[in-house]
Amino acid sequence: MIPDRLFTNFSEVFYAISGISIPLSKKYLVENRLSKYIGPGKEFTSFEHILKKLSSPETKDRIKLLLINSLTTNYSYFFRDIAHFRFLTHQLHVYKNDDHFPVRIWSAACSSGEELYSIAITVEMALPGFTPEQVQILGTDISADMIQKARTAVYSSENMVKKISPNLLSRYFQPTDGGEHICVSPAIRKKVRIERLNLLDSFSFSRKFDIVFLRNILIYFNREEKETIINRIAEFTSNGGYLILGHTENTLGLDIPFTAKGYSIYKRT
Repeated sequence: MIPDRLFTNFSEVFYAISGISIPLSKKYLVENRLSKYIGPGKEFTSFEHILKKLSSPETKDRIKLLLINSLTTNYSYFFRDIAHFRFLTHQLHVYKNDDHFPVRIWSAACSSGEELYSIAITVEMALPGFTPEQVQILGTDISADMIQKARTAVYSSENMVKKISPNLLSRYFQPTDGGEHICVSPAIRKKVRIERLNLLDSFSFSRKFDIVFLRNILIYFNREEKETIINRIAEFTSNGGYLILGHTENTLGLDIPFTAKGYSIYKRT
């Protein structure tokens, strides 16, 4: 068990390196996620040992990534919140009719890739055979582990069969490992670009995005940080572009240049 005072110290250090707040009520999560690294024959002898290594110039960068990878919750599945993908389909047809190309889409917290590839598949269904000159899709995440999983694009067959129609599975996925896993098809994987990015770090893009998915990530941040993140994203969202949040998230009280349009979809003003 982690003493409350030590946990508070750890929480402050983790906030400094990641921008993510972990309240005392989440102490159980930290204990559960880090326990596999602590004990006889393991990398750390105690929780205090982790903090010591984190303050060492020789090891802090590696431990920082280990903690971010371990403590950021990554729960996702394909076509989560289907209303958002129906909106994406509708908006793609609007852009096509207006000859608004290229369309740029950003999955700003893409986790292990389910959202990102759901976007790519939706685009493919709306604009068959689309090229980078027509649609550009970027996925980013703070976790290096999640980025690697997204690039690998291999998922559990059991979970996939429960959540995706047989038609989509046969068109855009391939069985692997004797059928235990399913991989996103190369044709879809080559349609996306995946990079590591911390939304609280300084970042820049050469062109603005038309649609930004920022779903189920703001729960990690306080009000001021939410406002900072959304305003940074607004800098790289085209006028009239869209920001899509998770259904449990809202922007009440935030000073941001977006107007709510329903279903957690916001328009850049």
